[in-house]
Amino acid sequence: AAREKQNKIKEAFKDWIFTSPVRRDELETIYNRLFNQIRLPKYDGSYLKFPEMNPANAELDLNKRDEVVIDDGEENEQAETGENFTALPQMREQPTAPAKKIKKRRAKMTENLYRQYKQVENQNPESLVFSAKNGEYTCFGKTAEEIIVLSDMSPDYFKAENGEVKMLTISEKDFQDFANVLTDAGFKISLFDEPEEEKAFIDETDKVAEMQVDLLPDYTVTGEQMHEYGYTWDGMLPVRVRTARVLYSAGVELHKLNRNDTDSLVEDDKFEDTDSLYGVEKPDWEEFISSEKGKAYLTAWRSVVESAGVVINEEMSYVDAGYADPISDRFYEERKAIEKALHGELAPSEEAKPFIKPLLECYHKRFPLDLLYEHYGWDNDSVYTALAENISDPVLKDLDMPIGNVGSEPDYAELVRDSARKEFETFKENVMSKSAEYIFYQNYEIHVNVIDRRSCFLASHHSYCYRRIFYWERKNDK
Repeated sequence: AAREKQNKIKEAFKDWIFTSPVRRDELETIYNRLFNQIRLPKYDGSYLKFPEMNPANAELDLNKRDEVVIDDGEENEQAETGENFTALPQMREQPTAPAKKIKKRRAKMTENLYRQYKQVENQNPESLVFSAKNGEYTCFGKTAEEIIVLSDMSPDYFKAENGEVKMLTISEKDFQDFANVLTDAGFKISLFDEPEEEKAFIDETDKVAEMQVDLLPDYTVTGEQMHEYGYTWDGMLPVRVRTARVLYSAGVELHKLNRNDTDSLVEDDKFEDTDSLYGVEKPDWEEFISSEKGKAYLTAWRSVVESAGVVINEEMSYVDAGYADPISDRFYEERKAIEKALHGELAPSEEAKPFIKPLLECYHKRFPLDLLYEHYGWDNDSVYTALAENISDPVLKDLDMPIGNVGSEPDYAELVRDSARKEFETFKENVMSKSAEYIFYQNYEIHVNVIDRRSCFLASHHSYCYRRIFYWERKNDK
């Protein structure tokens, strides 16, 4: 958090520097006087023609050919030198605000795009290569590294055959700013249009990420928590491992989410009992809940979450509101969303019945079991039993599915007696380890202290006299 705030301050400072033309000119003058001892070459790109260039890219202010030179594949007569790069200015006549990384999107770049990128790069070994698509520019490898040097951007990583490759996607404005600086430093830039099939793929992932979903598969984890976990594509709906098991058994296609912003398809029911997150893509989730099997799942889900609301609000009405209210609110939110998705059309109870047991096993663990047991006497089994018994549908309630001793009411009298016996044995063991003299004086002191409390209104002298009289009375009695 501290580093993030530090970066924000740095970015804000960079922006602030160029907000005043006077301040900008003064800083540029100081920089040029102290450091910029080599005059950079100025390129006249008026001779360049772009007959095969996409019209969309031709309008990217690249008509400023004296600022941006696009390599057409032929060797340029003007050579690049190390001095050109050494003298790279950080300030220009026209203010260049620090480039900001565009909002991270899911960009599973296919091998076709990277292969084409490498082909263009090999054909133009002295150029920095970018693929262009709808005002966004993607680069890999050495080009990405050059951009990173000039900015505070953090790269993504593309897994190629020869290992991980750095990848950056930048906005049109950032591209123009970088192009101006790089070409003034003697670099050449080559552009090519992103393959249509790749555009379609990326467009589709963007559309999926923007889909609105009214019913979430798991209300115990949010999209923000998924982002903090390390997975950022919003086309994935996160679920925790308990819900993942239930959905997998229902036939939903799941992905295991990794902390490096990747995912892998779940191919078996061996889920990790850790903090691992799983996910279901929005289209897959919508397709499932719209199917007949999905309707049966939602019907069972509605019955269980309705029962959970009854348990927390009625049977546990004496539980501290600080614990109970958030749980109750969440159950209510879930039930309303499920009912909206069902449109009042419930599946037959027999079709919903197979989902009741896994949902009960999932939902009873959503209660604060440790707290309920310690302060209110509700153990794991009693919560499970209460959930099962409060299902309103008699067909779904009539189930024989014990976990542990679920189904039988605990013998609380025996539990109390057992607790008292254990406490007494501990006390007895502690007392028997002491000497008889120690035990006598400890108990005698307790007795005297009790008498003292009864006569606390007496002055200290009278208390002393009282204790002396009491001592001699006890001695004479013996």
